Amino acid sequence: MKYISQVSLGLLITLFYPSAVTFSQEAQIDATDFTGLTINELLPNPSGIDSGSEFIELYNNSAETISLTGLSIRDKSGKSTYTFAEQEQIASQSYITLYNKADFKFALNNTSDEVTLFTDTGEIISSLGYDTTTENTSWNASVQTYEAEPTPNEPNEISRDEDTAATEETDSLENIDLPELTQDTDLDQTQNEDDQLSTTQEDSKNLPPITLSEIYANPLGSDDSGEFIELFNPTDSDANLSAWQLRDASNTGSFTFAQGSTIPTQDFLTVFRSTSKIALNNSGEETVSLVSPTGDVVSTTTLNNAKEGVSWAW
Repeated sequence: MKYISQVSLGLLITLFYPSAVTFSQEAQIDATDFTGLTINELLPNPSGIDSGSEFIELYNNSAETISLTGLSIRDKSGKSTYTFAEQEQIASQSYITLYNKADFKFALNNTSDEVTLFTDTGEIISSLGYDTTTENTSWNASVQTYEAEPTPNEPNEISRDEDTAATEETDSLENIDLPELTQDTDLDQTQNEDDQLSTTQEDSKNLPPITLSEIYANPLGSDDSGEFIELFNPTDSDANLSAWQLRDASNTGSFTFAQGSTIPTQDFLTVFRSTSKIALNNSGEETVSLVSPTGDVVSTTTLNNAKEGVSWAW
């Protein structure tokens, strides 16, 4: 519990099980708090032969060493699982890179896939998915885009100034079939009845203003693998999503974020249907809400009659 200090808890454990815990002047291992532990980079399509060169990189962005004992990684198929051995750990602000064949036995798809990190009880710690690949480019979790070169065990390459980022965002939005808006026209006035989108956000005073930033309810082909809900953290600090929920209009479809789930500052988090198990309606009205542990609706979006291959982004 957070009401017991780490030192007091350590002393109690040492008193009854003196061989179970060791202490040092450096960061103490916390086997239950996975805040800051993320799947940071994926290389599904390396140059040449993929087998043996594909990798999954983890990053510990916290100030503590984190125990990896019993944690597991698997791809979307779930046919094979990689489980960390006893005593494995990842130091603060450090990386661990796992390679196909040498470490995990499953192969990352070159078309689309999703890699998820689980606790020993099956809770999701981090998940990273993609829907396309380019040879010898890796998927970078920090900016949700591909890098020019893979960077295993190193910080992800980010070389975009604000003008470049704005240009890329504009180019991306041009590929989305959204109604044209003018400066003096609001969204509700310009969209027709079939494609009306209304977005409201209710910020609680003591909660980070995390927002729903994109909904993809009706992807091309199978909805099972392509649907996603995207969140954005506009604040200047990492946001803790522990026990937060995503809900659809039925309220029977809900997804609860695991303890230690975070969104880095000024960053996005994409939750695919294969992770959330929330099936979004393609026809009629659908509402998606982000709900805090206190029950406050922090962000909610309603869309009507989702067009195939078109996402709602704002």
